Amino acid sequence: MSSAETITCEMALNEKRAVIKYLNLKGLTLNEISSDMKVVLGDHAPFYATIHRWIAEFQHGRELTEDAHHSGRPLEACREEKFSVSMT
Repeated sequence: MSSAETITCEMALNEKRAVIKYLNLKGLTLNEISSDMKVVLGDHAPFYATIHRWIAEFQHGRELTEDAHHSGRPLEACREEKFSVSMT
């Protein structure tokens, strides 16, 4: 794996959103942003609809790239423990 591939695999969602925000502020169109991110990130690039949604969010005044905190159960849960069921 090349160094560019390693970087793109590790790029967090909020980092991708920051790139979208930056490129939008720079004046690039939705198509240009999508194409640019596909060239650099390949299969790890956000979908066109996702880029469109985030551009709209930023144009409507959103400043943060992080997800808003929601109460309740997290979207993802990782557990290293494995539970086994004993049938005795």
